[in-house]
Amino acid sequence: MISNWLGSAQLRRIDDRQWESIVGVLPDKLSVRAKNRELTYRKFVEGVLWVIGEDAFWGELPREFGSWRALYVRFLRWNAVGVWSDVADVIGRDTALARALMQRADQHAAVVHRRRQRVAQVWMLEASP
Repeated sequence: MISNWLGSAQLRRIDDRQWESIVGVLPDKLSVRAKNRELTYRKFVEGVLWVIGEDAFWGELPREFGSWRALYVRFLRWNAVGVWSDVADVIGRDTALARALMQRADQHAAVVHRRRQRVAQVWMLEASP
């Protein structure tokens, strides 16, 4: 279980056991990539958990985690395939961090859905005679 994420501005790390558990719940191809490029993917997951744990904006992500935009786009991609629900299970569904992670994932999924609906509506309006 990942603990002590909320309430502290420190940069935190997930331990090896936690990382192995997270990799174990990833979809097959993603799991292989995460194993082959462990440092990159681990830093990504830690960055996401930092943003969630600190209830921060993506742009507030410390530079040590890399580009916040790249992290955000990957977060959305993982969200689209339902990865964060599995990660929340690894963290522990009853923890504040897991609840915050799922809340943020749901919020972003809703935004993506609304954007797709708007684009479809605009396309339909432009296509009608």
